[in-house]
Amino acid sequence: MNKVNNIYACFFKLLGKKIIKYETAEIYFDDWEPWNDLPIRIYFDGGEVISIAWSKFDELWLSNDLTLPFSIEYNQVRWVTNSPKEISGCLNNRISSVKLGVDYLVIENNKIEVFTHLLVYTTNGILDVFNNLDENGYSLTSGFDDKTMDIV
Repeated sequence: MNKVNNIYACFFKLLGKKIIKYETAEIYFDDWEPWNDLPIRIYFDGGEVISIAWSKFDELWLSNDLTLPFSIEYNQVRWVTNSPKEISGCLNNRISSVKLGVDYLVIENNKIEVFTHLLVYTTNGILDVFNNLDENGYSLTSGFDDKTMDIV
């Protein structure tokens, strides 16, 4: 399934739903530290969940359950609620639309568009789950200045 169809399939039933919490993973080495290779899990007021993970250069993995994109066997992992705090402004807000946002790969003098931002529009801004060099990155913003593609 391509990226656009997968986003539509996973998000269309979540429009109008309220985000009640989110979880991100931590891995234990000498101490607990974020493991942004694993999905962010976003939970909704009707009991729904969506798991989102970016990998490689522009591959987006989505699921409407708690499955994982790869095995975490032999790793000590815990899930932390409402972390990172900088995106907590999305809590208790409803999803109004979902878009893909573009970033640019520059090779010599050529700018190549690559859709690496999953933009979840809420009643309090845009939750941007983006590809941060083979793992998830997160921000909550009031606008996205680059090109977008409407999905849901």
